[in-house]
Amino acid sequence: MVILLSSHITHAQNLELSVGMTDESVIQLKIDLDQAGFKVSDNPTSYFGSVTEQKLKEFQEANGLLADGIANEETLAKLLEIIAANEVESEVEVEVETNEPTSVVAATTPVLQNGVRHRDVVDLKINLEKAGFQVPGNTTDFFGPQTEARVKEFQRAFGLTADGVAGPATLSKLNEVISSLGTVPLLRNGVRHPAVIELKINLEKVGFQVPGNTTDFFGSQTEAKVKEFQRAYGLTADGVAGPATLNKLDEAVSTLAITPLLRNGVRHPAVIELKINLEKVGFQVPGNTTDFFGSQTETQVRAFQRVYGLTVDGIAGPLTLQTLDEVVVTSANAPLLRNGVRHPSVITLKVNLSRLGFTVPGNTTDFFGAQTETMVRSFQRTHGLTADGIAGPQTLAKIQELIANPNSLSALRNGVYHPDVVTLKINLAKAGFPVPGSTTDFFGSQTEAQVRAFQRYHRLSVDGMAGPQTLSKINEVITSLNNRNFLRVGSSSEAVMILKIDLGKVGFPVPGNTTAFFGVQTETVLKNFQRSQGLPMTGVTDTDTMKRLEDRLKALNRPPTVLKLGLSHSSVVQLKRDLASAGFPVPGNGTTYFGSQTETQVKAFQRRHGLTADGVVGPLTQAKLQEVISRLPLAGRVIVVDAGHGGSDPGAVAFGIRESDIALDISRRLERKLTAAGATVVMTRTADTTVALNQRAPIANNLRADAFISVHLNAGGGTGTETFWDRTHASADSQRLATNIQTNLVSQIKLRDRGVKHANFLVLRESRVPSALVEVAFMDTRSDSDKIKTASFRESAAEGIYRGILAQFR
Repeated sequence: MVILLSSHITHAQNLELSVGMTDESVIQLKIDLDQAGFKVSDNPTSYFGSVTEQKLKEFQEANGLLADGIANEETLAKLLEIIAANEVESEVEVEVETNEPTSVVAATTPVLQNGVRHRDVVDLKINLEKAGFQVPGNTTDFFGPQTEARVKEFQRAFGLTADGVAGPATLSKLNEVISSLGTVPLLRNGVRHPAVIELKINLEKVGFQVPGNTTDFFGSQTEAKVKEFQRAYGLTADGVAGPATLNKLDEAVSTLAITPLLRNGVRHPAVIELKINLEKVGFQVPGNTTDFFGSQTETQVRAFQRVYGLTVDGIAGPLTLQTLDEVVVTSANAPLLRNGVRHPSVITLKVNLSRLGFTVPGNTTDFFGAQTETMVRSFQRTHGLTADGIAGPQTLAKIQELIANPNSLSALRNGVYHPDVVTLKINLAKAGFPVPGSTTDFFGSQTEAQVRAFQRYHRLSVDGMAGPQTLSKINEVITSLNNRNFLRVGSSSEAVMILKIDLGKVGFPVPGNTTAFFGVQTETVLKNFQRSQGLPMTGVTDTDTMKRLEDRLKALNRPPTVLKLGLSHSSVVQLKRDLASAGFPVPGNGTTYFGSQTETQVKAFQRRHGLTADGVVGPLTQAKLQEVISRLPLAGRVIVVDAGHGGSDPGAVAFGIRESDIALDISRRLERKLTAAGATVVMTRTADTTVALNQRAPIANNLRADAFISVHLNAGGGTGTETFWDRTHASADSQRLATNIQTNLVSQIKLRDRGVKHANFLVLRESRVPSALVEVAFMDTRSDSDKIKTASFRESAAEGIYRGILAQFR
C-alpha cells in the first residue's frame, strides 16, 4: 500500500486563530474544515468571522474538544489527524479497486520533479504544451526549473497545490484537461480563438469590459480584465481563463441577471443593503442611503477591503460581501476600533500600544480619539501596515504578535522598554554618540537625540528610530573602529606621544607628562577635540579625526590676514577671549571655529565703537579691540575658576541643597564678572560633571594662569566664611590672594569672619600658580543655609570673590 503524504500547510506554531483575526492561516483552516466535513465557504478568505467560528465549534464538539471556537494547537492537531485518516482511507479504497502493484510502479517510475531525468518527462512537457503551458527549449527528458515553473502555473490555474511536482493528482488533471480541450485551447494571453469572443462578452456582462472591438484575440487588456474578475471573485489572479475561472464566470453571469456586480456606476436595491452594512462596521457612506453606487461608496468599500486584507478594488464582489456579512455579525459585540468609538477594548488597545512605545497621552479611557488615531497611525507606519489610523484585524494581530514576542520589534524608538536598548546605548557610545546617564533599557528623548545625530552624521534617514538600517550601520562603524590599527585607550607607542603633542598645539593639551601611553585623560581630551570639530566622540584616532587634526595643524602655520565667518584657526580662540573681555562674549566653548555667533558679536563690537559692522576682524577692528581690552582692570589675566565637587561627587548635602550645585552657581557668576573685567576665564567644569581632584590644578599649571580659585561650601556645624592657601608653590602670592578674597567676601556677605588659614589640600598643593580655596558658608547650619538658597546671596558671594581678585592685581 502506498500512502500519500498530506499536502496541507502546517499552521503557524503558537498562533491561536480566533474570531476577528485576519491571517493567511485562516484560509488553510477553512480548507481543512471543509475536508473534515465542516464547510465554511466556497471562496475561503483570510478573515476569521462568525461563520468560521460556528463551524469550528461544531468540529470541536463532534471530536470531544472544548467548543470555544478558537483554533488552538490541540484543535489544529485533531483537524490534521482527521484529514490524514481520510486520505489513508481514500488510498486504500483505490488500491482495493484497482488491485495494481503500485509499489512496483513507484520503484520504476520516479516522482516527476525538479532535478529528475526520465522518459516520462518528455510526455509531461508535450502534454503541458497541449494544455497551453509550453516549456521553453527542446523537449528533453530533463525536469528543470523551467518545467517546474510551468507545472506550478498549471496547478494554480486548475486549483491544485502549486508545489511544482507532477504527482498523480497533477498528471490526472493534465490528462483530463487535454481530453476536455478538444479543439478549444486554454484561453490565455497570446491565444486567438472564437471562444475568446464569448469570454469577452461574458466579462462585459459582469462589469469587466475589455476595451476595443470584441475580437477573437486574447491580449494583455483581456488578461488584465480576467485578473480583475478573478480577484473580485476570490480566484487565483493569474489572468488565465481556465475551467475554474470560466465556471465562476458562467455562475456570475447567471447570478447577475438578477443582481448586478456592485461597483461604481451601478444602481440597484442591493446597494442600499451594502451601505447599511458598511455603516454597521464603521465605514459610513456620506449622504442619504440611496440605491446608487457612486465614488463615495467606492471609497468606503476600498477602506473596508484595506482593513480586512482583501483586494482593494472598490468592487463589492462575492468575497467582499461575504467578509462584510461576517464582520457585521462579529461587530455586534466588538465594533471596529477607530476615531469616535467608545468601547472597553479601546483601553486594552491603549495599554498594548504603550507597551510597544506608542503611548497615547492622557488617561487610559475607553474613548478612541484623535490622539489614539495618531498613535495607531505611527504604529502602522513603523511596522509596514496601511497607516489609516484604524485598529483593524491586521493591526491588532501585529500588536499581539509583538507583545507575545518582543524580540520581533522591527525598530527601537522613543518610549520603548527593551533589553536591546542597553546594547544600543553601549554601541552608540562605541560609535562616538554616547547617551548621557545610566545605561538602562529605556529608550528616551536623549537616546533618540543621539540616534538622530548618528543618522545625520552617517547620512541615513533621520527619524530617531533604531531600525535595521541604523543598527546595521552602527555595527559596521564599530567593526571598522575595532579592525584598524587606530590608537585607543591601552595603546602604547611613539605615535601616542606625537598625538598628545599635536593635540596640545591645536589647543587641547593632555594633562601630565607627554608619555607614550594612551590613557583615560588622553581619551577625554581627544573626545573634546572631536566634539569641537563636530565629529563622533569615539575617543579613537579614526580616519576622520586624524584628517581634521592634520588640517588644524596645517592651518596653524598659515596665519590669516583677517578673521571671518567660516575660518578655523587657533587665533580665533584668542579673538573670542578678547571679545568676552571687551563685553561681547561668544556663546559656547572657545573653539577655533569662526561661526555665525562669533560674527554677530564682532558686528556688535564694531557698531559700539564706530567701525564698519561687516563682521570681519581686520587690522582696524583688531586694533580697537586691543585698545578697549587694555583699559580693563584684568586685561591679559588668565584666571582658572574651579567649582568644587560635581557629577558623582555632590559634596555636602543638607536642607535640600547640594554643595556641587551651589559652588557651580557662584562660580558661573564669578566667571561673568571676571570676563567683563578683561580676564580670560577657564572653568574646570561648567555643568554637573565629574572632574577628578588631580585633574583640576594641572589645568591652571598648563595655562600658566595668573590665579586659581576653588569655590566650596563648608559643613560640620559651624557658621561663617574662611579661605585657605598652601605654601608649597607661590607661597606669598597665594597667601595674599587668600587674604584679599577673605576680606572682600566677608564685607559683601556679612557672615562671621573665620579667617585665612593654611591647609595642605590637593588642589592647592598641586597648583604652581597663586591659588586659594574659598569656603563661602556652612551648608548644614540653618542660618547659613537659608542665605545660601537665595540668588542675591550667591551674587554677593561672587562679587566678594571678584573684588578680592581685583585687589590682587592692582
